[in-house]
Amino acid sequence: MLIQGTGDARSYNQWRAVGRQVRKGAHAIWIWAPQTRKIVNANAVSGGNDQNEDTDTDTDTNTDKSKSKSTSERYIIAGFRPLSMFRVEDTDGAELPIYEYEPPTAPPLAEVAGTLGLTVQYAAYMGGVARGYYKPSECLIKLYTTDQRTWWHELAHAAHDRWLRSEGRAILSEPRAHAEAVAEAAACVLGGMYGSDLSGNSWRYISGHVGEKNVVKTLMSLAKEVVGTVRVIMAAADVMGSGQAEQAEQAELVSQAA
Repeated sequence: MLIQGTGDARSYNQWRAVGRQVRKGAHAIWIWAPQTRKIVNANAVSGGNDQNEDTDTDTDTNTDKSKSKSTSERYIIAGFRPLSMFRVEDTDGAELPIYEYEPPTAPPLAEVAGTLGLTVQYAAYMGGVARGYYKPSECLIKLYTTDQRTWWHELAHAAHDRWLRSEGRAILSEPRAHAEAVAEAAACVLGGMYGSDLSGNSWRYISGHVGEKNVVKTLMSLAKEVVGTVRVIMAAADVMGSGQAEQAEQAELVSQAA
């Protein structure tokens, strides 16, 4: 659906069921829909005690020993068939309900977005690897999860972008592996400030971009950028006079020591 530029696609009858009509001439999106088949299994169930017992054949107690049958049902995928779907943008009719994907409680440093001139949007996760992204041309952070780690990571991308501009550089001109390493390292620092240990996940994430053997070397070479990124965020949050200022300073010392 994302490739077709929509977040909602349904069959013709599904759109009719919610009071919307597919426009004449609209082109369908074709998908492979699973075909299911019901399997019914008959199982013999023993009545009474399974253990051997002496019984009086002159009575009806032996009927308790008779076996009855029960059935169980399950569905299997027997194949696939083509199914036409239509984008919501190609329909007219009743208004659809608006779903809210924002977290019930704003994540730490949410106020920084406004200070940095960022727009933050939450949306339903539609699959894929990325759970969020930062788009420099639109000053936009798009999140497909309410996980704080993803928020800090994308916020760090935006802050890193601003720090690079102050140095006469552009984030889109930087090696992607370096930009990802800076964002993840800064997110790890931010997580530590708010009681979340992200070091294990961050190490694996950065390893995936630069290789496990190069993580330390890469972070050492990018320490100045990581510190600059965290400082941009802390300055925007206007918390440098609080206890977090000391934590930010400690993070800088650790980075310099590395």
